Parts: sequence; C-alpha cells; structure tokens
Amino acid sequence: MDLRAIQAAAVANKVAKGLNTTDVPLEVALLIGEVGEAFTAWRRGEPGFDLELADIFLFSVGLAGMTGLDLHAEVERTALHWRQPADVSVPLQFGLLTRKATDALTAWLENQDIGRHLASAFLLLAALAGMTGVDLQDAVERKMRINAGRVYRRDARGVSIKVTTQPEPRT
Repeated sequence: MDLRAIQAAAVANKVAKGLNTTDVPLEVALLIGEVGEAFTAWRRGEPGFDLELADIFLFSVGLAGMTGLDLHAEVERTALHWRQPADVSVPLQFGLLTRKATDALTAWLENQDIGRHLASAFLLLAALAGMTGVDLQDAVERKMRINAGRVYRRDARGVSIKVTTQPEPRT
C-alpha cells in the first residue's frame, strides 16, 4: 500500500469536492463518527464493514494532510516503538482507535506533535483490519472509487452534505 499516494489522492479528492480541509476539530469528530459507524457495522455483522474501515483510513490520511504530516513517515517512526497490546478484543481495539483520535486532537490543541497519535491510530486500524479479516488496501481502493463519484452541497452552516453517489465503477 503506497500510503503517500493514497494520502495525496484523498486530500486532492477533499479539495476537488469542496470538503473540509482546514477545520481539524471537525475532522477529528468526523473520524470518531466513522469509528462508531464501523463498530456498529462489525457488531451487527453488516455488509460494508470493510468500507467503514476504509472511511476511517481516509479520514486519518485526510487529517494528516490537513496538518501537514507525511503519515507514511510518521508510521515508520512510530512503528519502531509501537506494540499491539496482547489479547485485545475487537471492541477494545475500536476503543483504542477512538482514544488515539482524541489524543491527536488534544495534541493539536496544545500545539504538540500529533503525528505519533495519528500513526498509532493507523497502526491500530491496520491491526483491526487483520483481526477482522479485512483487506484494507482493497477496501480503500474501492472506497476511493466510490468517493470519486459522489456529489456534495453545503448546508446553511457550511457543512458538506452528500447529495448523490454514482454507481461504483466496474474493475
């Protein structure tokens, strides 16, 4: 998986669609919302769970782009010291992922390094995909094709709202 290329494409999609590229607290809130959606899909055994994990991935790389981070470099730096906690259940993994997202927001608010928190969130997400049998690269690639066909509008508060989704292109 070429993390730098995916990060660049995700940020370019956000810019092209007029999505949030500056409001870090909003992006973290949206990221945490995606973690909740993924957990609900996993808990209910719903189809599309893999695409929910892809959403988490894309919000994470988008957040890294918004804050000027090279997530690939941050993951390489963090992975040297990172260890998956032993005997972690899937629900606990979701909780740890949410915590890392909130840690990133706290670090950003305090003008500290958020890179290690986003990198840890990415590593937790990758481990979660492995725990649940999701091919994260495939899911991210499919989700990016879906997102390319989406059209958005802004509501009265300036928040982007999905209007339409084009059918997923055939591969």
